[in-house]
Amino acid sequence: MDSDHKPLSIYQIFVRNYGPCGTLNEVRSDLKRIRDLGFNCIYLLPVHPVGISGRKGTLGSPYAVRDYYAVDPVLGTMSDFTELVREAHRLDMRVIMDMVFHHTARDHEWVSQHPEYYVRDEEGNFRIAVEDWSDIYDLDFGSLQLQGKLITILQFWARKNVDGFRFDVASMIPMSFWRKARKETEAVRKNLIWLGESVDASMVRNLRRAKVPVCSDSELAEVFDHLYPYDVFDLFCDAVRNKNLVPYGQTLEYSFSVFPQNLKRVMCLENHDRKRISSLLGQRTGRIINWTAFSFLCPGTAFMYNGQETMDVRTPDLFEHNPVDFRKQDEDFAGLIRRLNEIRNLTQAGILSADFPENSDVLEINEYCTGGNLYGCFNVNGLRGKIRINLRDGRYRNLIDDKLVTVKDGTIDADACPVYIRTEEDVYDTGI
Repeated sequence: MDSDHKPLSIYQIFVRNYGPCGTLNEVRSDLKRIRDLGFNCIYLLPVHPVGISGRKGTLGSPYAVRDYYAVDPVLGTMSDFTELVREAHRLDMRVIMDMVFHHTARDHEWVSQHPEYYVRDEEGNFRIAVEDWSDIYDLDFGSLQLQGKLITILQFWARKNVDGFRFDVASMIPMSFWRKARKETEAVRKNLIWLGESVDASMVRNLRRAKVPVCSDSELAEVFDHLYPYDVFDLFCDAVRNKNLVPYGQTLEYSFSVFPQNLKRVMCLENHDRKRISSLLGQRTGRIINWTAFSFLCPGTAFMYNGQETMDVRTPDLFEHNPVDFRKQDEDFAGLIRRLNEIRNLTQAGILSADFPENSDVLEINEYCTGGNLYGCFNVNGLRGKIRINLRDGRYRNLIDDKLVTVKDGTIDADACPVYIRTEEDVYDTGI
């Protein structure tokens, strides 16, 4: 659906916490830096006015939307938004915006004018499926009029030349709506990017136990181009926190086999809902570098949350103003990110399948491609000395740093990682 472009590398932006003022113009002035890191798409958290009724924290959640057709004046104007989109396009970048269709703010005009659009109990009281989301009311997708209104909203923003949408908690919205929404929005602007926020497997189970309808990733794959890998999220956390790599690799391999080949998994290490990866890894630079390389070179969609490139450990508060300090950007790490995106542009489109050799020490990946196969080794556990791997002895050119890597007696030096090589074209026979 977006095959005419380079493999997608997404840079997620929380506008409110992007700079000292938290405005769209600050984002626009920084687009060249983002592009120079190799990202070809920015994803904006909701830019709409935030609800006041039941507001969380000082500034409220951007996911409590009060008006889908407006830009929050705290962030800027509609003109600022269109200028941002125009500048991104000039830089050959795409823009996707966050749409929150599962619920609205409690003071959205529909609450008083169209209460039939909302889930209510027998007494007419508004209901919510997730107790912690106390600043919103859930929408009722049994209303065909509501569905039409939401599709009209998508068409409005498509006419503003946005290149796609990220949909909040897409799993909790029925597939019948997604099918219709995609078809009718594509009639206005074709080749839009559709990124769905699915929910982790445990949440699917809990919601179904509570008799709350929820879609699995395999269902969402019918409509969406990109999904978060939340079906393996618990195993990812176990791999990061407890260095338990085998279950994570095995389940990733399985998911690549059962999902449609054209579905891209968004290999995010962090986002606005999750803790900073640098915090989870205790600021251990070697592990951060290897996990980052793995997330970019594993088949799928690369993803970085604003500030991740600074190795920041502080997760910006969703309800307050906590701007990122980009002055802390490490130039070596920025250079690595740039190189990883360059490699993606050369390799990702040709990857047909992948497997993950069982290894409790490092993450390994074999990628089978149209133009020669690739192998990656990522020392995400921060080991030292020799690492045993599943690759034949020889010398190989590391695409990441252009150095030669020696495999002898089935081992490599831990310090050589992350390693990413062409296993058939770049083997150097040294007689070992």
